[in-house]
Formats: sequence, structure tokens, C-alpha cells
Amino acid sequence: METSLPAVTRYRGINALSLRPKFVAPMAPMAATAVLLAVLSTDLLLPVGAAGGVPYVLAVVIVWFNRSPKWIFPFAVITSVLVFMGYFFSPARGSLEMEISHRALALFVIWGVSALLVNVEKTQETLRDREEFQRSIMDNAVAGIVTIDEGGIVRSFNASASTIFGYNPDEVIGRNVSMLIPAPFADKHDAHIANYLRTGEKKVIGIGREVVGLRKNGKVFPLELSVSETHSAGQRMFTGFVHDLTERKQAEEVRSHADILEEMVRRDGLTGLFNRQVLLDALEREVERSRRYGFPLSIHMIDLDHFKRVNDTHGHIVGDDVLARSGRVIQSAMRASDVTARYGGEEFCIILPQTDFRGAVTFAERVHRQITAEVYSGSDNEEFRITCSIGVAEFDPESDDATSFLDRADQALYQAKNSGRNRICPPVTSERQVAPPSGP
Repeated sequence: METSLPAVTRYRGINALSLRPKFVAPMAPMAATAVLLAVLSTDLLLPVGAAGGVPYVLAVVIVWFNRSPKWIFPFAVITSVLVFMGYFFSPARGSLEMEISHRALALFVIWGVSALLVNVEKTQETLRDREEFQRSIMDNAVAGIVTIDEGGIVRSFNASASTIFGYNPDEVIGRNVSMLIPAPFADKHDAHIANYLRTGEKKVIGIGREVVGLRKNGKVFPLELSVSETHSAGQRMFTGFVHDLTERKQAEEVRSHADILEEMVRRDGLTGLFNRQVLLDALEREVERSRRYGFPLSIHMIDLDHFKRVNDTHGHIVGDDVLARSGRVIQSAMRASDVTARYGGEEFCIILPQTDFRGAVTFAERVHRQITAEVYSGSDNEEFRITCSIGVAEFDPESDDATSFLDRADQALYQAKNSGRNRICPPVTSERQVAPPSGP
């Protein structure tokens, strides 16, 4: 099973955007003021200082270390004023054209550098905000997010990944992601990456799938993994989004066990058919549906003839086999909408929705033929067959409820048994009589 698990590590950004030493910030205004005074004094007193006022640019640069662009333009204005002051108050030196050109150049450089520094500061602020935003998304994402490089080395590991795997970010970042993958898949992970880089064949990238992970405590657990590929600084990076499936799997297992237990409660253990209570509940629903929509509804009561003789002659093991096989025969003859149950002992009941009396009799004849065709092996290996009696009733919405409807089918069954068994009979109250089927 493929388990290319891209890095899962808490995001840990490197503040490479800020080029300014933090310790300089509190001293920046004082340092800039000192530089301004020093440059002005030089400009006024020494001819070398009259080189055009370019040293004033140093003041603007120093202000940048204040970490706030709001000081840059005010200092640019101040230094511009000082450039003009230097021109008017400094001793005469050089030609007038050179003096003016030097100071014009100084003003150009001052404002050019100021604009550049403000732009750099705004760009860095935007990058810092973006970095903070990405860090916030990473740390607050519900999914575990892990990023690895081409060598399988973890480069980021968010808070959810830390919760899922049990590792602190510092324990994972910089190490191979195979530490998060159980054997034998861990040993194959780097080979999978290498194969992808060589062939471009995708086995996990862009395809969500269920795999297994390895926690810090050594426990293997199910997880859902989806992987995306990105490029950073000319290098391929693989980001995995991880969801812990432990609780979901446990819930599914509980539901599965509950469904199994519920089904066991609803089923007869020997025949696998529904039990009597399920039948009675289904009959109430079908009677109500038939009454509301006018659909025909019929019912069969089936009794295996002389079943006690089977138990007495061949034993209960053979008797159980007869019941189980009879249940399978009845089940195989049913439609998807029919409900069959073991009603009790050797009696079975079938609810036939949307089936009138004639259709119910035709169905009963088919069931009768299949039951009587089964051949059983007795305790002495002697083969034998059994017969059955079937009572048929059709629901009468004018006079029936579920209880009376079932009672009429039961009366029809007893009529069949009292008439010699091995036959199909309508209810006692019906004038419709069905001839007994041929056969044993």
C-alpha cells in the first residue's frame, strides 16, 4: 500500500523578511539626530563637508532601522532643509554650478532613498502579514498539514498534525517523514518519491486515499491523506493534508456491531427468516398501506405436515435441518417486497403486498411444490420427503384489521390440515375453494 506521506510538521516560519536588527529600533531617533547634527556641522564648518550634502542620506538610512516608515519622510524633509541651509550658511567653496549640482544631487538621492525605503518597508510588511496569515491558517486548520521536500525531509508541521501524531514540531521538522509511517511502508516512502520525480507517475498526489500512520507512542492508526505538489525556491515541495480516521472507524465498527445485533434480534436463529414480532410489525404497516391506497394484500400461513413425527423418528438434528431448508426454500421463492417469518415451531408466514387472492394461491402452489420436492436423509440414511399445508387469505379493508386478517389465514390453515393436510385452502368464510395440488 502506498503511503507517500508528505511532511506533517508544525509550521515554523523564519523571519528572514526583516533585515533590521531589533535592538537598533529604540536608538534610531537619537542616532539619526546625532548624525544630522554631525553632518550639518561638517557641512557648515569644513569644506569637505560641502561635497554636496550626500552624507545627509545616512540620516534617512538610519531612520529606517526604527522599524516604522512614518519617520522616513519627516527626516527626508529635515535633511532637505539642512541641505539648503548648508548652501546658504556654509563658507563659499568651489564654483556655484558645482555647489548647486551637488546639492541637487543630494536632494535627489535623499528622496530617492526615502521612497525606496518606504517601498521596501511596505513590501516587507505585506510579506509579514501574509506569513502571519499563512501561519494562522496552518495552526488553526482542522486537518494535519505536513510539508516535505524532495528528500522526504519534513519542512512544516502544524498544530493539528502535532495533535494527531503526538510529536512536538521541533521533534519532526528536519527529519525524514518516514518516522510518521509504520513498517513496512516507511522503508518504501523515499523510493516512491524518487520514482515520482523520475517518471512523474502519481500514486498519491492529487488522489485522496486511506492509509495508516504511526503515532509517537508507537500506535498505528487509520488516516485519510491527500497530497498536493508545489514549488518553492526552485525545489519541489509536497504538502499532505491528514485527517485522523480513528473515531470514524470506531463509530463505524460500533454501528456495524449494533446492526449485526439488531439483525440477530430480528431474525430466527435456525432459519434466518424474520421472527414473529418483525412479521406482526410489518403486517400492521402493510394493512395500513393497503387500506390507505387500495392495494391488494394477501397472506400465507404454512405448516409442515407431521413435523413431530420427523423429530420423533429421525431426531431433532434432522428436524432442525428440515426447518432450515424449508426456510431457505420459502425465502428463495419470495419477491423483494414480500416478508417471510418463522411464526412458531414448524409454522411459517408470508406477507404478500400488492397481491390479490388468485395471485396468492398461485404463489402458494409454487411454494408447496418446492417444499414437497426437497429430499432429506434420515437418521438411518433413509431418504424421505415432507408435505405442507397452506392457508391463504386476502385482506378485506371493510372488515379486517391486522389481527383478524391473520386469524382468517390461520383458520384457512387449520381447514387445510383438518381436510387431510398437503393442500392449500382459502379462509373458512370464503366461498372460493382451491383443489389440493397433486403430489405426495
